[in-house]
Amino acid sequence: MYRICLSALAVLLLFAGSSRAEEKKGTIKAIDIDKSTITLTIDGKEVPFTWNKETKFVDAESGKALGNGPKAMRFGVGKEVTVKTEKKDGKDVVVSVSGKKPS
Repeated sequence: MYRICLSALAVLLLFAGSSRAEEKKGTIKAIDIDKSTITLTIDGKEVPFTWNKETKFVDAESGKALGNGPKAMRFGVGKEVTVKTEKKDGKDVVVSVSGKKPS
């Protein structure tokens, strides 16, 4: 019984570690509302990300959520943002996009 519990705990920890969030900081190069994509320049390279209806958009200064989905995408080209991603079904999924809200 002890071995089974220990094995189950090891498997749980293995999967929990693989679903960790990763944060990537960059400058917005392009936004495509129709395709739900945001392209960031990170270390001189253009990196595309796709958001979905569950992605949160957050004002980094106040920590307040701006909402979900394309209507919440209030950050403009040239703004610095942080994109938080998680691995789901082997793909990077954007969990949140945070940055300074335009005035």
